[in-house]
Amino acid sequence: MIATALSGLERLQSIDLSDNSISASSMGVLGPSLGCLTTLKSLNLSSNRDLLSEDGASHISAALINLTGLTFLGMTKVSGLSLAGVQQLRVLTPSLAALTKLECLDVMRSVFLTEEISSSVLAPALRQLSALTQLIVGNCVKMNTMRSAVGLAIDEALAVFAVLRTQVLGGKSTAVVSSDMMTKSQSRPLLSSKAFLETVVEFLVEDIPVDAVLTSDEQASS
Repeated sequence: MIATALSGLERLQSIDLSDNSISASSMGVLGPSLGCLTTLKSLNLSSNRDLLSEDGASHISAALINLTGLTFLGMTKVSGLSLAGVQQLRVLTPSLAALTKLECLDVMRSVFLTEEISSSVLAPALRQLSALTQLIVGNCVKMNTMRSAVGLAIDEALAVFAVLRTQVLGGKSTAVVSSDMMTKSQSRPLLSSKAFLETVVEFLVEDIPVDAVLTSDEQASS
């Protein structure tokens, strides 16, 4: 039904497909229509939990390769990978690298974003994105109900940050851990402890006071 509705909307610039229960098989049907929206600047695929199961990554890649005008791509709360998740995600690398106008990539709370995948899959693609100014990663956990899990989530986020900063940004970035920036990613301000930094990597962790978490720079100096 969505694929049919997209026909004839060749001038569409923004589409929000979040929370639509789009599975990998659904993306196989939707992908060709989505790939025809070549004027699209904003695409939100967030909260479609089975999007990357089976051949989902291939279907997404086939659509993204034609959407070179995208400036925002949202893929928060995306899951569905099998044990061969790294291999599945490798097919996204060419299409991500082709998004040379992409300014914001939001993959917060996407369970596939681990240190290994950041290094072997995400970083090589992001190195090609010269326009990228906002990369949002990390997990959303509750300190008051999962206190033991909070530290693990933060450690993983900082590990991902270290990989991306070293391999993609050459150290020119800072981690921001915030509890009051849960608005849509396109409206989030770019924050940095150094005003001249061009690229900011944000880690958003709900219900954790900002002063309770050290950035990677602070940890290194402590």
